[in-house]
Amino acid sequence: MGFPHNTDRVLRNLRWRQRFPVFKRARSSDAHGRGTVTTEQKIYVLGVIQPSGGEDLDRLDEGDRAMGAVTVWSNTPLSTGTDDELPDEIEWKDCRYLVRHVTDWSDYGLGWCKAICVAQSMKERAS
Repeated sequence: MGFPHNTDRVLRNLRWRQRFPVFKRARSSDAHGRGTVTTEQKIYVLGVIQPSGGEDLDRLDEGDRAMGAVTVWSNTPLSTGTDDELPDEIEWKDCRYLVRHVTDWSDYGLGWCKAICVAQSMKERAS
């Protein structure tokens, strides 16, 4: 017999929730067919950010394990990208993290999205 666990109650607790920026980026091509970022919209969302554990890291490509990773829980849907959009980025502790894996439970009543994000290198951040 274990203790009851209410994820929704934990994630709404003001002790763990914080406000952080999410960067929504649109993709387009120039006249030569090269991909360029044309827009970047910065929105602020509330959520819980924590270092990623082993179970979360197993969902990422092997090369991502060397990079810092965080897990984000939010009511705001995050995206790994589409044909027209680049993957979302979040900013936490003065570093940008690229959304690499999303589990969406918004259809199941709680409305939560879990995203595993990997730290971007300084070179990638500059571009």
